[in-house]
Amino acid sequence: MTRSTLTLFVFLAACGGTAIMDAEPDGTGGSGGSTSSSGGGGTTGTTGTTGTTGTTTSTSTSTTTSTSTTTVPMTCGAEKYGGHLYYFCIDPLYWLDAQMQCVQLGGDLVTVDNQSENQWLSKMLNSYSGDKWWMGFNDLQQEGKWQWVDGSPVGYTNWEPGEPNDTGGEDCGQLNRFYPSDTWNDEPCDQGLPFVCEII
Repeated sequence: MTRSTLTLFVFLAACGGTAIMDAEPDGTGGSGGSTSSSGGGGTTGTTGTTGTTGTTTSTSTSTTTSTSTTTVPMTCGAEKYGGHLYYFCIDPLYWLDAQMQCVQLGGDLVTVDNQSENQWLSKMLNSYSGDKWWMGFNDLQQEGKWQWVDGSPVGYTNWEPGEPNDTGGEDCGQLNRFYPSDTWNDEPCDQGLPFVCEII
């Protein structure tokens, strides 16, 4: 069992539910689009409708819980930075569902390794949406012990002063709360937010 799976199970146990998610690429679409710069030392990506690297990708996701089944269309823009692929998914999901979607895409919610990556992410987030965004940082397994969902060691952090404060049970990390500052915030995991997946 991976650390990502373990975190998901811990979250599910805390919520008293279960979840199963399947994601399939749309498989349709054309080519072409407009070029947008990723900024901050990243590469230039192309916005289009195909399901390849550097394009906007759509996936259809079915979420099954103990109480309901819903189909959520996903729209994710793909960008490259530092040799990694990032999906910026603008359809809001709860943290757990966002992580499961990232797993289906072949990765996890984003892990921020350093200041350069954090600054690039901040610029990219706001090119897609001014909303708050989920990242992979959480303290679901033990309150106050923050860890990355992919199991990466915790080195760099960039909390806003006074954060994380766990107001109202805030166990999931979030980006873009204090824009134009690129500092981080903790949020309740059961909020629907856009999210960033990172594929290594």
